[in-house]
Amino acid sequence: MRQFRGDAGARRTLIWAGAIGVLVLALGVLAALVRAQPDSSTEITVMQWVQGWSAPGLSRFMQDISAWTDTEFRLALPAVAIAYLIFSGRARRGWAVGLAVVVIGAAALGFDYGLGQIVDRGRPIAEPTGSSFPSGHTFGSTVTFGFIAFLAFRHGLRLSLRGPLLALMATLTGLVGLSRVFLSAHWPTDVAAGYLLGAILLLLLIPLYGVCVRAICTEGGGDQTGLRTAAG
Repeated sequence: MRQFRGDAGARRTLIWAGAIGVLVLALGVLAALVRAQPDSSTEITVMQWVQGWSAPGLSRFMQDISAWTDTEFRLALPAVAIAYLIFSGRARRGWAVGLAVVVIGAAALGFDYGLGQIVDRGRPIAEPTGSSFPSGHTFGSTVTFGFIAFLAFRHGLRLSLRGPLLALMATLTGLVGLSRVFLSAHWPTDVAAGYLLGAILLLLLIPLYGVCVRAICTEGGGDQTGLRTAAG
């Protein structure tokens, strides 16, 4: 039985690593294509199509989505999750969330800056300034909302709340990319790169959280229930 579990765990790890590898490859190919041809006619056509959407209040709605997914809002969500775990008697897990978020946040800043320097692409409009590739709103939202959904399932949020929460997180993640293109803050491929980078960081963050849980929760005992499944 132990050997079976070990084999199953090895297969899951291999599949997980393979998924990360595929995403990294896709991101690298996309970055190379954008660097070689930053202003493709297809991309301009897609951008004009999205910006051609018209409905009452749509422009304000897109601005609100972009504002709600800004850095301050994304930082507030993990803070709420940490507070919830602490006040529900799972303080060590709360600190594990904090540690994992800090580590992956530092990595995210490094990836964002590095890709921005390598691709060196300007924004579709003069404002906001800074590198356009990848979309920070998009990859930040993908990581944040994806991790919040994972924590909700991992730590037993009531079943009646899981579905609505997952729907909300998925909707916001999808809308943020559209809003950035609609508002001319990013090119469509910037957004695509943001989703790829966000997925990579999320797939790194989940097992990192499992490592942090095991390291923090086993030290001195306490708060150790279900450690083996912390990373899925």
